Amino acid sequence: MLATGRWVVGKDRRGNLTKWSLDTLHPVGRLNLRTMCDGTSETVPDTVGGADLTAWNGRIYTTDHRGHLVVVDIETFSIETVIPSLAGDSASLHCCTEHPSVHTMVDRLGRIFLGSLATPAFPVAATVECGRVQQIRYDAHHDRFWAVERVGEERSGLRGGVVIVTLDGAVECEIPFSRYELSFLKFSPDYATAYAGGPEGVIHVVDNTDPTPRLVRNIGGFPNQLTDLAVGRDGSLFLLTLSNELVKIDSALDCVQARAPMSRQSAWALAPAVDEPRRLYCGTDDGVAVLDVRHALVGGPTLLPSAHHASRFGVIRQLAGTPDGYLGIGQKNVVFCADAGGKLIWHAPLDDTGFELAVSADHERVLVATGVGAVELDAATGEPLACLSLDGVPLSAAAYGPAGERILGNRDGVVCAFAANAADELWWIDTKAPPERIWSQDGAVYVSCAAGLLEVAPGQDTVSRRWGGQPCATIAAACANGLVHLACDEGELHTYDYATGDQVGAAVDLPDVPRAMTVERSPANMVCLIIGGRGGYLSTYRVSSTGVPIRLRETYLPRRGGSCFRLQPH
Repeated sequence: MLATGRWVVGKDRRGNLTKWSLDTLHPVGRLNLRTMCDGTSETVPDTVGGADLTAWNGRIYTTDHRGHLVVVDIETFSIETVIPSLAGDSASLHCCTEHPSVHTMVDRLGRIFLGSLATPAFPVAATVECGRVQQIRYDAHHDRFWAVERVGEERSGLRGGVVIVTLDGAVECEIPFSRYELSFLKFSPDYATAYAGGPEGVIHVVDNTDPTPRLVRNIGGFPNQLTDLAVGRDGSLFLLTLSNELVKIDSALDCVQARAPMSRQSAWALAPAVDEPRRLYCGTDDGVAVLDVRHALVGGPTLLPSAHHASRFGVIRQLAGTPDGYLGIGQKNVVFCADAGGKLIWHAPLDDTGFELAVSADHERVLVATGVGAVELDAATGEPLACLSLDGVPLSAAAYGPAGERILGNRDGVVCAFAANAADELWWIDTKAPPERIWSQDGAVYVSCAAGLLEVAPGQDTVSRRWGGQPCATIAAACANGLVHLACDEGELHTYDYATGDQVGAAVDLPDVPRAMTVERSPANMVCLIIGGRGGYLSTYRVSSTGVPIRLRETYLPRRGGSCFRLQPH
């Protein structure tokens, strides 16, 4: 989304453009880039995910699914022209027009091109050695460009940073400083300070006074992931979180001056209760919701919220059932254990953001994947038992294997199994994508990632089966009754035959981005899927005899206000 002149223009995940009046915030027009033409022309714009919007000279620049540059007149809100990708055979992704005459373009391969939209031609290419560029900003203080870099495997443990590029395309230096990819980069009004941040919920403060920038401060403690930042004229910061809270921080970065705590709720995690087969625990923005599952003769299961356990640990993004309650990971870098009534039994701080937890089959051990490695804890007391690491790369998933082995997945896509009681590596595979979740079932190990769902035969170092992948990234998955179900980031549910890999059904009616999925069986052994996601919805699907998922109902969790928090130095 961007504001230009009298207008605000936004682009949704399906590539549609919407225009609002900046004075009233009323909608003015909408362009459906996929259907406004008859589909026979080679210049028909189409959907693209994640492509940026750029305003320059009274026009909006964006891209279609082939990487072609779509030029839209802002006043008439009509398409002027469609230009083949300025980056050649790679799709254009991000454009910066902040310099008076030198414009920059970033393509999907992470390359930087310098030129001008007036021509349009971008003859100069900058070569970045150690990573891929995602976006670029102009540094008026030193007359150069800063590019946000996703660092490659050469620098294990650091995944985000900046590349300094001169106006003639030369790379001055590369500065990695974050364990996670960065979502934004903004300058102060005098360009003496840069601010960067992303999913770890930390603001990285970079001093730009001298030609060589240096990281001077990290600020955390926010209630959720950071999605964007704006710098006020007085140097104060306005931060937007994934939970839709807007926070204003003073220019000294010492205190929160104002907050707009949105009424919100999301279903982040679903975990069946171990002691009660008809109970579900659901991780939310401010605690754990308890849901009773009741089966009727007609219409499938009904979800009845029976309790809500407020948490002082912020967003509860991961849950696992225990015989007496549940375990969870809080946004505030804490793993905790509570009984069925929500009473806290123990809690333990984590050295970094926790991403997934798993409980051993005997419910005696807990394995937690974090940004600095994995920690194994005693499930009864929370006392640490062991620490594990995968080359220092931030972890994204953890599980116990069929024989009790400890399985970890990192953000480079490597999945490795360690012995149950030693640090010996048993096997490993490269999935090429960061795992979202790992679990064992019926003697096999399953890895859910953006590329789909993978089945791994323990000890054979091979992927024996694979389902899904395109056209959307898998967020949650489940296997039941010879079928594989994948929920993806486009709000779609895809079902595959386990044995053949053929797709047998699909539903495209999820209310919003899914986050978690679990299987519920009726007393008559009818398989139902419960999917929770952003917006606080819980969708129930019945799986037909042919494998087609049929949506039955939605249950929405109660919306609550924003949580209190304090800034924390990191």
